Amino acid sequence: MHQGYTQLPDTGDLLIITKSLKDVMSIHDCLGISAIGLQSESVLMKDSVMDEYKQRFSKVICLFDNDEPGKKFTEGFVERFNIPHFFVPEMPGVTDFSDLVKKLGVDKASEDLKLLIKNL
Repeated sequence: MHQGYTQLPDTGDLLIITKSLKDVMSIHDCLGISAIGLQSESVLMKDSVMDEYKQRFSKVICLFDNDEPGKKFTEGFVERFNIPHFFVPEMPGVTDFSDLVKKLGVDKASEDLKLLIKNL
């Protein structure tokens, strides 16, 4: 089971798939967006699980780390599941959304993420 799965609503407009519980919590707490976290960026989910997410949510997108391993994993993930993706802006010490919150603060990080999602 993915991190945050039991907190998901039955249906929704948007689900963000990320790679850690800290990002799931940051995305939910800062933006009120449903999110789940994989166990790591090296474990793909089953097709049937992605099918469930796509049935429950109008849009499913992924947000993995903006470092090399994260980008490599993202490439295979989006190809396999045919979903959009984005990365947090590249800046020193920032590889994921929770890092962005620490660096910029909740308001600015949330504003930046909302803009990235809107532009998908």
